[in-house]
Amino acid sequence: MRCLRGGRTLTPLSETWRSVIEQQASHETPLWSLADSESAGARNAHSRDGITDEIRASDDYPFIPISSLGAAFVTSVGTKLPSQDACQPLFESFVLSTHLAIPICHIPSLRNAYSEFWHHLSPGTSAELLLLVLAILYTSLANSSGLETSGQSTALYELYDELARALDLSSYYATLSPSSIMLLQSILIMNTFRAGHVAPFTAFGFLPLAIRFAQLLRLHVDRNTGSDVDRDVQRRLWWHLSASHTAKMPSITGSIPLVGSEHNMTPSPMIIAMQGHWEWAHRMQVWYERKPEHHEIAYFGRVIENLLKMVGEDRESEWARV
Repeated sequence: MRCLRGGRTLTPLSETWRSVIEQQASHETPLWSLADSESAGARNAHSRDGITDEIRASDDYPFIPISSLGAAFVTSVGTKLPSQDACQPLFESFVLSTHLAIPICHIPSLRNAYSEFWHHLSPGTSAELLLLVLAILYTSLANSSGLETSGQSTALYELYDELARALDLSSYYATLSPSSIMLLQSILIMNTFRAGHVAPFTAFGFLPLAIRFAQLLRLHVDRNTGSDVDRDVQRRLWWHLSASHTAKMPSITGSIPLVGSEHNMTPSPMIIAMQGHWEWAHRMQVWYERKPEHHEIAYFGRVIENLLKMVGEDRESEWARV
């Protein structure tokens, strides 16, 4: 991630910041102060292949540093964010559970970003990256214990909500950059998850704004630029939102073909069910405009049959077959 604000070199993290664990154990001063954040300025931690260790100002990938949101918010982050040790199991739980239902991230890249978040955490850290981390931690915690849980989940949600309001999609300067992608990912993860826990008529109020933001990023138009990982994440985001597009369908089953051969690898039932959902949505979008040809129906039948074979016959997979 790179920042438009500030241009001074950061003091090495080990010399400037106390660890989150030490700060929380002592219950003394917050993790950081605004005086420190002024010297932190802006930081660059994102590259096309993940996160780098470089920290310097650049105009290539703008982001908003935490310090720009004010002293009160900086203090809230320092006091409400759990320690890295406490957060690690939540991150792993997200990867193994929540992300399977909301598969809009590239896990290896996400692991890199998450690791660098803790390694370089300071007032110069990207607010967009922080929002993504908060969405991951909260949904993982709520998924394991329900929305009515401890003060920890309440603190995480309050911090997320305050930051999400500050990074309002309607006024955010959208560019096809890692920061904009992370902002959209965090909004979709949090709101898609909570949609299953609130009234259905109000749960999806975030969608129009999120779709418009994705259109500003031109995620609905397939492109040949960028890495394969970048393009697949962009497709996953758009297909999660809408079916009106020229973007190709993503494939969470990876390199496993959908028709016509035996497979040595078998994804989880959740992954297979999600792929089937996308296949169905794609056909319905096309066939809403015109009647399907017989060969198209036959091919679609083979696609679904092949996915069914991948699911398995055990009782735990029965819901995915349905």
